[in-house]
Amino acid sequence: MVCFEVILLGFTFQDPGSLEPAGDWFLDNFIALMMINIGFFLILMVALSPQRQGLQEWARYRQEGGHR
Repeated sequence: MVCFEVILLGFTFQDPGSLEPAGDWFLDNFIALMMINIGFFLILMVALSPQRQGLQEWARYRQEGGHR
């Protein structure tokens, strides 16, 4: 994840040259970076969350007093 963030930061500080007025490119790149980060974190949350079946079994086990 750290490597992914470093790569994204590298793209954020990349100057497109004379295609856009000075200063506007950084804000545009930073907004794009934040959108990619939000999408990445949403994907990670879904991928790393336990499945419904596992949560139900864990709750049932705790309710039955098996946590001793």
